[in-house]
Amino acid sequence: DDFIDLKNKDSVSENHVSLTFDDGVADHFNNVFPVLISNKIKATFFPIGCVFDGIVPATIKVHVILSKLNTRSVSDALAEHLKGCYPEKFKNFNISSEHRINNRKRLKDTVLTANLKQVLAELPVEVKNRFIDPLFKKVVRNERKFLSDFFMMPSQLKKMREKGMEIGSHGYSHTSLKSLNEKSQFNDIAESKKAIEDAVGGDIRCFSYPFGDYNQHTIRILEKSGFKYGVAYNHSSFSKKDHFLQFRVRDFGIG
Repeated sequence: DDFIDLKNKDSVSENHVSLTFDDGVADHFNNVFPVLISNKIKATFFPIGCVFDGIVPATIKVHVILSKLNTRSVSDALAEHLKGCYPEKFKNFNISSEHRINNRKRLKDTVLTANLKQVLAELPVEVKNRFIDPLFKKVVRNERKFLSDFFMMPSQLKKMREKGMEIGSHGYSHTSLKSLNEKSQFNDIAESKKAIEDAVGGDIRCFSYPFGDYNQHTIRILEKSGFKYGVAYNHSSFSKKDHFLQFRVRDFGIG
């Protein structure tokens, strides 16, 4: 909110920095939050809504799976899964380890890993989950314990908010919004707002686009849903006119 106030007054300069943290992981509370407090610095944190309904986001599941299993074997299994789901379209499909599907480089992923994540990100939710969920159960025995260990819980978010940190939304399911139709986008955004507001006990006003993705429907839905601004990571400047297009300089997180 402070950054938006400065923008409204046309007072933003190269000396201003807005700190944002996506995904709502426990590391933010245990390690980032104490440093911010000790240095009297405010920041904005964007948890994922489904966490508060006891659901591990598919994106997080993918990262855990790839940390435990061989990437090539997972890629080959995904190719077979897609051939089964779409026999005509994916008849001869394989995930390349030589050429990137998307040239955006993040997290120093290998070409194969980047392509695997890209394919998964663009799949319909139900198709993606049918592939991911059995693999995740192989590597994580207690999903509920994983959830409480890996992510910040409501009591922690409330404490951060009490100390002046802002809490926003990173979507409900951490799905690329531009891959969803307008109704599905609305549902994801609305569900995220409710879940996170219930968790923190108050209104949230800001939104971080999962994967930095949005389209012509997204901003209109956010505005109608009561959000005041949005941030994306895949740009290097900010919009002086549109509060829903606040662009980060760089982001090394999951997305």
